[in-house]
Amino acid sequence: RRPAAAQAADDARLRSAIVYFIAAICLYQGFHNIARSAYPVRQLGLPEAAIGLVQTLTNVAYIAGAFAAARFSLAANRYAVVGPLVHLAPMLFLVPLALITAQVPGLLTYALFAFGFEVAFCVHLRYIITAAPAARMGTIVANTNAMAMGAMVCFSLAGSWVADRVGLGAVTGAVLLLGLLVPAVAYGLARRAAAAAPASVSQ
Repeated sequence: RRPAAAQAADDARLRSAIVYFIAAICLYQGFHNIARSAYPVRQLGLPEAAIGLVQTLTNVAYIAGAFAAARFSLAANRYAVVGPLVHLAPMLFLVPLALITAQVPGLLTYALFAFGFEVAFCVHLRYIITAAPAARMGTIVANTNAMAMGAMVCFSLAGSWVADRVGLGAVTGAVLLLGLLVPAVAYGLARRAAAAAPASVSQ
């Protein structure tokens, strides 16, 4: 039999990882779906042909981010610190992204945002896969992906409407605001998981 405290901690971190993963896909991928065309054309003043350049830079950043994410150690309780940090990191590049109008700095900042998003995506997914119980891993991953994709589609549609009528800056502000709320949601769900844990559980 395994102490309830240890099992509750594992469940809490798994729930946090699911929240962070859904948020990364919904907010960061959703933002990219909108910004990959609106940002270079409307904010940087580039021709529409530059949309392909932005996508190429993003793909390179994704590859680099995936390699970087593999270097993070998630052993012991490290995800409790790493998870929130990699979630917040892409937002550090969203703030200047909303202000930059120069073409080269703007494209480089966008690539850094994509790099940060990929790191977050890979770290959260990796932890979910390793922390989920073997018998339920397939179900947990499939359900998490479904929720993330559904949330991303909704955010992309709503964000595109806002970007067309108000501007990309409003979408950026929404991502920042919602993104800052995510750690509180993850913490709240983790606390509920810990509080619901029985006195002891079978290993």
